[in-house]
Amino acid sequence: MLNEKLSVPIAILVLAMLFSYNNIYALPKYIGIFALIVLVSLFAKKIAGYFREIKVTEEIWDFRRYGLPERKKFKSPVPIGIFLPAVLLFFTYGALKWLAVTQTNFEAKISKKIKKTKWSLAEVGDFDIALICFAGILSSIFLALISFGFSREISLLSILYAFFNLVPIGKLDGTRLLFSSKIIYFIAVLVLAAASVILALLQI
Repeated sequence: MLNEKLSVPIAILVLAMLFSYNNIYALPKYIGIFALIVLVSLFAKKIAGYFREIKVTEEIWDFRRYGLPERKKFKSPVPIGIFLPAVLLFFTYGALKWLAVTQTNFEAKISKKIKKTKWSLAEVGDFDIALICFAGILSSIFLALISFGFSREISLLSILYAFFNLVPIGKLDGTRLLFSSKIIYFIAVLVLAAASVILALLQI
């Protein structure tokens, strides 16, 4: 699949086009908004990864396996992060905009790998994955709260971005978080719900 340097700009463009498909002149504005949202989340994950000695990269969400048997898979990964938002936008006439378009990849740095645990070399653990994904979700929620005063649109889109990335399907952060730590996933859902209520009350 595409590397991070290509995946992140493509993700930003896909998200921006979802909200400017009927007004091309709004495209630059949404590119700016989603560049902020996506990069804040990615930066938070990379910081968390730095402290856990893990290299964090972002790629377009993809899938290869389409059935339970091992043989039922495509030869090459399908970039569902590009196709799903477009398909849903088309069939719902713009009513449903899917904001989760990237997946997070984790790789233990050499400094982490050489640290032996009791049984084996240290690798990327469930707790590492949970903390990194949680950092990305929290950063989007935090951005939503602090941006409410100067841009309610950024605030709303940040909350939506966090919500869609918490959906536990495929290789999204929600899936990684849920299967790595149900407790942290539950905390993330509660924090998102609390932030949504606060923002809703502020708009009254």
